[in-house]
Amino acid sequence: MTSRVAGVARERYECPECGLRLPFEFPLFKCPRCGSPLLIAYDLDAAREAMGHAGRGNRGVWQFESLLPSVSVKVSLGEGGTPLRRARRLGAELGLKNLLIKDETRNPTGSFIDRGSTVLLSLIRDRGYRATVVTRGGNLAASVAAYASAAGVECYVASLRPYDIVKVYQVVAYGGKLLEPPPVSGTYEVEPGDPALIEGYKTMALELLQQERIDAIVMPVGSGTLMTSVWKAARELQELGALEEVPRLYGVQSAAWDPIVGALRGREPPSGEPPNDAIASDLVFRSPPRARDAVRAIVESGGSAISVLEHEILCGLELLARSEGILAEPSAAVAVSGLAKLVENGEVGSSEVVVLVVTGSGLKAVSAVAKRLLKGFVLSSEAPSRGLGRTKREILRVVAALGEVHGYELWRILSRSGLSLSKAAVYKHLADLERMGLLRRRAQGRAVKYLLTRDGALALQAIEVD
Repeated sequence: MTSRVAGVARERYECPECGLRLPFEFPLFKCPRCGSPLLIAYDLDAAREAMGHAGRGNRGVWQFESLLPSVSVKVSLGEGGTPLRRARRLGAELGLKNLLIKDETRNPTGSFIDRGSTVLLSLIRDRGYRATVVTRGGNLAASVAAYASAAGVECYVASLRPYDIVKVYQVVAYGGKLLEPPPVSGTYEVEPGDPALIEGYKTMALELLQQERIDAIVMPVGSGTLMTSVWKAARELQELGALEEVPRLYGVQSAAWDPIVGALRGREPPSGEPPNDAIASDLVFRSPPRARDAVRAIVESGGSAISVLEHEILCGLELLARSEGILAEPSAAVAVSGLAKLVENGEVGSSEVVVLVVTGSGLKAVSAVAKRLLKGFVLSSEAPSRGLGRTKREILRVVAALGEVHGYELWRILSRSGLSLSKAAVYKHLADLERMGLLRRRAQGRAVKYLLTRDGALALQAIEVD
């Protein structure tokens, strides 16, 4: 069904790669000509007048319905309209005078995904589907299950990955069915890169871009859909004459799996399977469905993307909670650590107006954080921007070269290389690196030797690249 305004199709599909335009016959995901994922476009002339009334009587996602697919009934749980607040204490920690936080933890199920789910489930119900099957676990499954329940549509979840027990509990509580075969007919398959999800996500950017003049937006990147949606919103506002300049867009990924950062730096896509135990698990996609769109958004906006280590993610999580009272899940906290690096690198200026997007609540990933704390991760009170000094970098290099090393042996090697340190100072550095999760110890009789952890190897790799 395609809605029409004065004889003109109100919405249509467009391919961002080859430019093909198609009628909006929901559902359609990939371009039949080139195979790229499609986007939904609108008759912006028809939307212009309606946008002038946005927000009257509705502060949520559907205040922007002139820039959303037409539906007869809206399936809503009160999503959107989240706070955009000044973050003075966090800004002071990071050296930013004008830092704002877009707090998406306030959405009904605790993540920005709810913005997409209200649009997608409204379309699914409108088109008469009886069931949904979600191809991925995590926040997507939890959100779709909630909105499917509100729509009176059955929800099946085909995978528990990324796994977090709290999100599994959410799915079950909302009536979702885990790992059960869905009905053969009348079932809609929900994929992370669905064009309808992007339409809901973009309302976050529509809200904030009309509230403030913004120089830069920093957000986590996983599937690439959020980055794509923010860019799409900015471009639509420009075409409507409601935005003069698009902010620079910055994406942050975990160094444990960062294909979008790699693509921007000219690296080949990572081989093998992504890690199952990454702390920012909601950002891990074997092949991000909107990677090319996200890269295009970052490049055309003049932004960039950056990777952060797992211990830095935890530092960012703690810093945000301590300074602003917002408990973010690790997949959201990556943006805090990434912003710290962007400031340190000079990519974001101290006087610029910067928005940090906090995409999901820490209450949804308590078990993931707790496991790492129990394994010896200790949240540092240092701002994550401080990084590793020369001595700690050299220690990591020596341990990597030798495979494992005794503290006394390490002291002798460092002394010969020109680093004048006491043995006590060397052991203090080793203890710091253990606390940061970059080294671990192995007892060999009465002797103790130090080895690199996976995070340590990633940290060293990042150091050598820099």
